[in-house]
Parts: sequence; structure tokens; C-alpha cells
Amino acid sequence: MDGAAVEAGQIVLFKTRNSALWRLDRFVEEYVYLSGAAARRLVEIGVSAVGVDYLSVDAYGSGMEAHLALLGASVPVIEGLDLSAVDAGLYECVCLPLLLEGAEGAPARVIVRAIETTKR
Repeated sequence: MDGAAVEAGQIVLFKTRNSALWRLDRFVEEYVYLSGAAARRLVEIGVSAVGVDYLSVDAYGSGMEAHLALLGASVPVIEGLDLSAVDAGLYECVCLPLLLEGAEGAPARVIVRAIETTKR
């Protein structure tokens, strides 16, 4: 599904080589992340949320460009997803965060279910 069209209102989940990092017993500083330009493009398209398969959408120790672009446009960021068993395709995504007063983030239960489609 490389080069798939992204449409306004969609939740975009990025499955990368980061998915293999969950099997390690340590934090890895060199992981795949979203560039600020990519985050701004997703905002322009009008996605409803962005999810990634490691602990941050930004590079380790960076200036948080992707976070600022997405959250500044009220696009929720879902981090820490284990997408190792998820193949490329279209999915229904349900994200149920705990509502924690005063917190900047929250743990969430995220569920994806394949959408059966004919030609899209």
C-alpha cells in the first residue's frame, strides 16, 4: 500500500521497521519518525489523527516539530502502537483514551479492524 492516497478525515497509522523494536528490552534512540514537513502535509490534507509504531512521532531529542504541527492543528497523536501483526490496508480504528484531568497525554486502548472493500 506504499503511496496510498490519504484523504481528509482518515486516521493514518504508520507501520514501520519500528514495529520490531517492541521485541527489544531497551529503548532505541534511532527510530523512524515523522518529519515536520510530513506532519504539516497531513494537517493540510485534513487527517483526523496520526498513529505511530514507537514512542514518538518526532526524532529522539528533536524540537518536536511533528508534535507541534499536529497538536497545534488539533490532530490527535497516538504513540506506542504495536502494529507488528497489522498488514497494510484500510482499517476501522477505535481509540479509547483514559480521561486524566490535567494530563498532556493518556494511555489508550486502540483497536483496528480490517475494512472489507471492493475497489476504492
